Amino acid sequence: MEQKKEQIATLIIGNFDGIHLGHQELLKQAWQLKIKNGVKSVLLTFDPHPADFLAKAAPPLLTTKEEKTLLLKYWFGVTEVIFLPFNAKMANLTPEEFVDQYIFQYYSLKNIIVGFNFRFGKDGSGDAKLLSQIAASHGANCTIVTPVEDNKGNIISSTSIRKSLQDGNLDQANSMLGYWYNICGKVIHGNEFGRTIGFPTANIAFPEGKVVPKYGVYAVVCSFFGQAWTGVANIGYRPTIDENRKALLLETNVLTDIDLPLYNEQMRVFLGKYIRPEQKFDSIQQLKEQIAKDKAVAEKFIDELPDNSHLPRFFK
Repeated sequence: MEQKKEQIATLIIGNFDGIHLGHQELLKQAWQLKIKNGVKSVLLTFDPHPADFLAKAAPPLLTTKEEKTLLLKYWFGVTEVIFLPFNAKMANLTPEEFVDQYIFQYYSLKNIIVGFNFRFGKDGSGDAKLLSQIAASHGANCTIVTPVEDNKGNIISSTSIRKSLQDGNLDQANSMLGYWYNICGKVIHGNEFGRTIGFPTANIAFPEGKVVPKYGVYAVVCSFFGQAWTGVANIGYRPTIDENRKALLLETNVLTDIDLPLYNEQMRVFLGKYIRPEQKFDSIQQLKEQIAKDKAVAEKFIDELPDNSHLPRFFK
């Protein structure tokens, strides 16, 4: 008996690391079709990243698997996110075999949406134009979304965002993402040194595999217990107080006095402004004075912004 196919309106395919403004153009078209047709949309992506499997050296991620799912479903209106396991079998499929085995075998489609640079099949031999031809033979329409450019006329890509973060060009990275780059992790115990100098911090061990922005001090919005708080954060190794530290740390000082049990709780830190590089001070007093200046810069920067500037502003 022929397997019953799932009826869906739209299928979106791609890696979608970061879900930047270029990706959001695909999602906008899927959302419009979803509203028009009243049928759900499904996004197919890959785990691990194909570059990880093929080159054995994947670029660091802008969004983890969990973050990607949250953004796609909560902010960008995707009904279902499916992570296809990218392995040797998939890597060796011809373009036609990939489409037959992973798309039309299970789905009765009206529309497929991909980006201009979408590649599939062994050695990336299939492109968006070929997918459009194959889709047409199955009675489906394939929309190929053209590139989106930044304010300098460069095509927005996950690669360019990673470089901007690593170079300290946070404004450029955030403008390409359409929201503030963020890091989420469990608050861990530290040596409580910050508390002794009047600047208590919530510390997060930097998530493995995420893009590490340039070391330094940032104006941030941190989110926990369903609330958002203004803060100042440092990414680095705390050279003034811990010369021998080996593990990268994200430590955040919330600018509002709060008395909440944060240890072992999840906290998300949104990076809004790169203030200065990390540096080693000659004395604790110099460190305290600089932190006070950093806090003033962070508070002024965030106070002048509209509420929720750190969040995506799309669909919902």
